Amino acid sequence: TGHRFNTVSGQNFTGYSLFVGGERDGNPLLRGLFEYNTDHPKTLAGMVHLVGHEVMPGHYFNSAVADLLWRQNRLGLEITMATIGTSSTAFQEGWAENSLFLLYSGMEGIKERFGASIEIALLNAQLESVAKHNAGILYQVHKWNEEQVGKYIAEQCVQGDAIVKKILGWCKDPVYGPMQGPAYILGTDLVRVAHEKVGAKRTIETGLQFHGPMDMSTFTQRV
Repeated sequence: TGHRFNTVSGQNFTGYSLFVGGERDGNPLLRGLFEYNTDHPKTLAGMVHLVGHEVMPGHYFNSAVADLLWRQNRLGLEITMATIGTSSTAFQEGWAENSLFLLYSGMEGIKERFGASIEIALLNAQLESVAKHNAGILYQVHKWNEEQVGKYIAEQCVQGDAIVKKILGWCKDPVYGPMQGPAYILGTDLVRVAHEKVGAKRTIETGLQFHGPMDMSTFTQRV
């Protein structure tokens, strides 16, 4: 009853999703906020991926379901809060990256719904996840300088200036670099393998936490 969309600029993120929740007269409001940074230009296909990841059927939808399950005493309150760099957050990022894939039962279903250009956008997003994984390792472990890491992100991972700047900021951070950065590709691969093994229905039921709180190892066990 109150999901809001804002545009922002001057921020070091592309899109940001915040689940607010709340209630009125005992009824859940399921409020949320999605902010898009206009300094990070997107094609229409790129926006489909971004909104799918951040809002529906990605982070917002998963958070809304978790809120409803908590209200039914099926999940603890801690499940409604995310902590950067944890195994549960890694799972959630993988879930969000795969949300369209699960909803439309694979790439062919996504292309049928949104056109062939969506495949390019999704592949580029996967390359961005690879850059997020590797940049912190290259900078903090292998001691590459910013220029070297930036060149790697731009040339090997095919990312534009805005994404290069964003990931360079991530790679130097003691939490984002070694912990949050790798979460995207690791979580994506985990959910994609589950889909291939057990199909969309079981993967979705598990990912939406119908069977209990979810992180990387728990998902593998329960799916």
